[in-house]
Amino acid sequence: MKKRITDENNGLDYLLINDVYYLILIMEHDRSFDKYGNMRLDYLVEHKEELYTELMVSECLYDT
Repeated sequence: MKKRITDENNGLDYLLINDVYYLILIMEHDRSFDKYGNMRLDYLVEHKEELYTELMVSECLYDT
């Protein structure tokens, strides 16, 4: 199975996690991280997509 697919009908992207496709949502945020926070975020996006998605969906990524 493909890891990421796009629905031809509506143009939405989906990500495969544990044999289930989840809708990829882009969330706008007004919080910023320091240098090391941005480095961690980049690492999560590039190397730990599943963890990044879970943190975004559970709204724990930007907890203060």
